[in-house]
Amino acid sequence: MLNNFDTSYDYMNPEFDITVNNAYSNFYYSFSIFVDPAGQMHYGKPLTVFLEESRRISYTHLSKAVMESYLKYYLNLIPGKTLGITHTSEIAVHVTGRVASEKLQKSSLLSSLP
Repeated sequence: MLNNFDTSYDYMNPEFDITVNNAYSNFYYSFSIFVDPAGQMHYGKPLTVFLEESRRISYTHLSKAVMESYLKYYLNLIPGKTLGITHTSEIAVHVTGRVASEKLQKSSLLSSLP
């Protein structure tokens, strides 16, 4: 352990920060993904607390859509292996979406028109 950091947590609980540039809107979602032995991803659960059930349902729906529309098409996942045996693994992702600055400028110009 260098500087009192234990790397076993990162190994057992991998966490990734992902930024999507030129997204359809600005967003931020944290959720878990299960990677099966075939390398396919499956939605796990939101990694945030909700005070209202309706908010949880909406958040889950939108974060699943982000996974299905961005992550499944642009990420190449390799399933986990232990002692040569491929198995399902859980990863945590924090996905930030950013609208292209050109889109943002156009939308702000349009909203300022009478």
